[in-house]
This record gives sequence, structure tokens and C-alpha cells, in this order.
Amino acid sequence: MIKLTPQIKLYITIAIIIMILIALIFGAILPILGKINFLKEEYLSIKLQIVNTKERRSQVEKVEKEFEVIKDSIAKIDVALVDPSKFLDVIIKLEQLAEKTGNKHEITIIEIPKSQKDSKEKESSLFKNIPFKVILRGTFENAMSFMNELENAQFYSKIEKVEMIKIEKPAQEDLKNNGLQEGDIKTTLNVKIYAK
Repeated sequence: MIKLTPQIKLYITIAIIIMILIALIFGAILPILGKINFLKEEYLSIKLQIVNTKERRSQVEKVEKEFEVIKDSIAKIDVALVDPSKFLDVIIKLEQLAEKTGNKHEITIIEIPKSQKDSKEKESSLFKNIPFKVILRGTFENAMSFMNELENAQFYSKIEKVEMIKIEKPAQEDLKNNGLQEGDIKTTLNVKIYAK
């Protein structure tokens, strides 16, 4: 048998302890550190999901609040948009407004050239509309009253163009037949009436 000196025994013990420590590091501690890193990444992922969920929830609450604010407006807009089958009623209403405000009138539907139709449809396909040309003859005050009544009408309309021309010395016949007076104006309006 080999006799070991105490110094060799000490070296062997230290070597065995070092091997045990190396085995512990590779066998237990490294897998535990790997598991800790995995759990840390999973934790950060879940935390990110929670933050995203909170953000989405706050956006949903914000949209719900905005919807509550505009809900009444949506109903008003729906009422203000004309049913396409009732455009004749709109023309009658325009004629009544012209008569109510003391204007002689002509109302025609404007035909849009096909090239403009295509570009305008791309531009604004949110609402359908029918453009009208309204020609009024009467005083400036009467024309302004008509425009005010039109703006306050039950249907949604947009005055796109206004042209006012003073009627220069109308013939006696026009004065008598059309009820025009000297100093009256001819007002031409391009109006769009919006439909559902």
C-alpha cells in the first residue's frame, strides 16, 4: 500500500473539492441560472403584454368616451342626410325657401362631366350628393335671407359658389312681369345637397 503523506492528502482533498465544485457549477448552478434567465425573459414578456393590454384598454375607454360625445351628432347627421328617393321634396323645399324670402327663382340640377365625376368620387366617396344651380332674382337682403334659410334647413347642404350681379336697367316688361325693381340683383348659387 502506498503511504500518503499529509501534504499529498491535502492536495488530493483540495483537488476533490475543486472537482466537486466544478461538478456543482456545471451540474446544478448553470442550469439554475439558465432557468432564471428563461423565467426573467418570460416575466418581461408578460409584463410587456400587461402594459399593451392596459394601453389598449385605455384606448378603448377613450374611444367609448368619444363615441358618447358624438352619438347624438350621428343621429342628427343621419336625419340631415336626404333620402335619395326624396330629392324631389328637397327641390320643392328650395322653391318654397325662394318664395318665402321674396326671390324669383330657377332651380336646375347640374350635370357633372364624367371625367370630373370619376375624380370627385375618388376624392369624396363618403357622402353622395346632388349639385344644384339656384338662380335668384330679387334684392340683396332677399338673397341673403335665402342663403340663411338654406344654411338652417333640415337637410345638409353646402353652398360651393356664390355669384351676385346687379341687374342693370331691366326692361319695363321684366319689371312688370317678373316683379323686379331697379337695383335688384341676380344671385347664382352652386349648392350640393347631401344624401344617405
